[in-house]
Amino acid sequence: GGAGSGSDRGGESRDRDLSGGGSYGGGGGGYSGEGNGYGGPGGPQGGAPTGLREAARLLETGRTEAALAAYRSALRMDAKNVEALCGLVDCLRELGQADEAIEAGKQILAIRPDDAEANLRMAELLLSAGKPAYLAEPYLRRATASQPTDRQLRIRLLCTSAEAALAVEDYKKAVAHATSAVREDAAEPRALILLADARIRVADYEAALRALSSAFDTLQGRQGPEVLRRRAAAHTLSAQAQERLRRYPQAMEEAQRALELDPKLTAARVVRATALQQSGRDAEARSELEGLLARDPQHVAARLQLGYLELSAQDQRAVQTLEAAVNSASASRSALGAAKVYLALALDAEDRRGAGPGNMGRPGRRAEQVIREGLSLHKNLQCVWQEVERGTCDRPVAAVQRLRGICDLDLTSLQARHLLQLLYRASGRTDLPGTGWGTPLNEGASSRPGSVSLPPSRMAFAGFGDRATPSTSAAGTPVQRMRSGSPLMRVAPNQQRASAGPSEAASPWLGETRSIGAGAGRHSPRRLSESRRRRRRRLLW
Repeated sequence: GGAGSGSDRGGESRDRDLSGGGSYGGGGGGYSGEGNGYGGPGGPQGGAPTGLREAARLLETGRTEAALAAYRSALRMDAKNVEALCGLVDCLRELGQADEAIEAGKQILAIRPDDAEANLRMAELLLSAGKPAYLAEPYLRRATASQPTDRQLRIRLLCTSAEAALAVEDYKKAVAHATSAVREDAAEPRALILLADARIRVADYEAALRALSSAFDTLQGRQGPEVLRRRAAAHTLSAQAQERLRRYPQAMEEAQRALELDPKLTAARVVRATALQQSGRDAEARSELEGLLARDPQHVAARLQLGYLELSAQDQRAVQTLEAAVNSASASRSALGAAKVYLALALDAEDRRGAGPGNMGRPGRRAEQVIREGLSLHKNLQCVWQEVERGTCDRPVAAVQRLRGICDLDLTSLQARHLLQLLYRASGRTDLPGTGWGTPLNEGASSRPGSVSLPPSRMAFAGFGDRATPSTSAAGTPVQRMRSGSPLMRVAPNQQRASAGPSEAASPWLGETRSIGAGAGRHSPRRLSESRRRRRRRLLW
């Protein structure tokens, strides 16, 4: 696959698309790959029949229909030929016939129920078809229980586990599995793309771009439809990271490259629309999103982004658009939480104008109900609100800045104020400070409607650890947060750094740091001056 929110899959399929999908039949990773398949050269059968080798060659060169006919011909002669069944699965997946591919995978499992390769293949098929991750879990457990010794099989198992973790928004586990896969083979593009996807979810955009740079290097010079899909997915992820860093021209350029490789890649279109909106080109962004929704009315990410655009422009159509996003059956937990927050703001704004329906005769009643539902789904918002309730962030200015600093929720200063007031009302609190609300924060009189002014240091407050830390770029500038058009992202204080020995070099796309051995001189942490220690303690406090 190749789409991710970014959601642009409409729920979970978007993440799988951005991660580049599964690796089937390529360079030793699939059933017909070199030295690893059920009958490929060097596999268990020691060589494939001429007809099957020709079918595999047709599939690798993109002649999928011809390869499908060749595999079906082989199965007419031997219905239990595992290699032919695997080739049939590959062809059906390439042609987008997910259900037929899953049925063929079940035939492989009927022949070899405990085989690690067969179980892993079924898990890959279910995830790439957009099925719920819990359906793939039993197959992943059986494949893991066999403790495969083959290196390529271990890499595929780690990558598929990372995809399953991304689908359920367990970003800590996704980073861990993707990092382990890269350590197994630093030149595996699927692992690098998955690592970049996971890094974007935890707001580590620079590390994601480094992983993507390595992926582009490994894909250079390769040919085939799978390579094209991976390149398109990598460009889409790069566009996401650049947009998060507010490098809008670069984001639009990367999105265009992805669409040139795969015009059907909806994730790239949503990212391009987001960059257009943030650049002040709202009309173009609306045109892009409406065109996408005309082709796919169930696309959650596009509808959510359109709803936020209308909310920012104070367009009364925002309620209807966001209602559709909330009621979508394919919406993921993260997309649903963001949609409910925006919908609550839109409903409350309507009530203030006297145009809202209200609830049980009390204006704002439904907005309060919806914001409580959104708060229960949005973990980063929960963390900030808990700080406010504990009194650690009770001043209006500080509370607004914390809300604007959430990495996966777009809010202008006025929207953040509005959200804070709505949260106070929904929780039944009447102690909202009365000062500091008269004038906008960080928004001048010339701010265009719908624009997003630059907030303070952006943070993710939930996911890895108990403390939150700013995500900064290489130049030390606060990195911009993941906005509503993409799934929830969380970040750890140390971004799940992997440990390295005193003499080990760090891998830049892993986000690791070189550890300092004894006698490292003035740069050793043990040689910090007392004043720096005091300053560090003050900053932590």
